[in-house]
Amino acid sequence: MFKVIASSLLIIALAGCATLPAEAPAPTETPAPSATPGATATTPPKSELPGEAVIVYKRSGGIAGLDEMWTIYPDGNVAFAAHAQGEGPERLYQVEAAEVAALVDTLDTLGFFALTGNYMPLDTCCDRITYDIEARSGDLVNHVVTLDAAPNTPPELWQAIDALNAFVGQF
Repeated sequence: MFKVIASSLLIIALAGCATLPAEAPAPTETPAPSATPGATATTPPKSELPGEAVIVYKRSGGIAGLDEMWTIYPDGNVAFAAHAQGEGPERLYQVEAAEVAALVDTLDTLGFFALTGNYMPLDTCCDRITYDIEARSGDLVNHVVTLDAAPNTPPELWQAIDALNAFVGQF
């Protein structure tokens, strides 16, 4: 019985991802990003990093309905909040300050601070995870947003997301 219900729910969820009929024009993707950070019309709103935080990393959406926010401080303090799961107040973790510095250096080396602010496709359908990253390195601050399988997301951003996932995965 459970398999029948689960299969039915999966079919219903995937029905929203159906392709358009051949006669309907396919949606176009957002214009190619410019070389200047924040220069696209779809740039996410600038926000302030809280206190002395060097990274705010948010993951949301997906089939599990993620709503996570990681706030990472240069002294090694890491705050985690999971809003959608109703887990209540933040959980606090501690790592060595050198681990945070290495993570920020990795983002810098990957070119994160030169990326434009938005790599969201026009079609945001179907249980994909949104990644929202704001980071600071010295005087450089950048805010970037993308979505799983967004076709215009540069490989360097996926590498930055992998580094962030590895960092938060230790908790």
